[in-house]
Amino acid sequence: MKSVKLSKFCEAKSIEMPPLEIASKVDVLILNSKTAMPFLVLSSDEDQSLSQSKISLHFLFNISQAGWSVLVIVHDIFHSFFESVEFYEKILSVFSNTKIVLFNYPGNFYAFYAFKAV
Repeated sequence: MKSVKLSKFCEAKSIEMPPLEIASKVDVLILNSKTAMPFLVLSSDEDQSLSQSKISLHFLFNISQAGWSVLVIVHDIFHSFFESVEFYEKILSVFSNTKIVLFNYPGNFYAFYAFKAV
């Protein structure tokens, strides 16, 4: 698995970037040649060192030892995290040492999946 910036992904798929300011911060997790999921990691702190491409599963599963809280937001299939980033940023303004991981299911906004695998 690897991740790429949404802009690079859109260019490779010949699709337009979403006309949203946050789109430049979004990465896409490439699971295989036909499956990809956009994601965004928001942080309550100025230090954005754990950002999109630098997120690791090891860090997420050992987060309590590092003194961080992580919320993983799972939207239903009819919604996209692109529409709710402002809401989550307001939540982060209240909490310190908190990260929110947002992603879209394959088949949702800017996500793709292998139909035959389902």
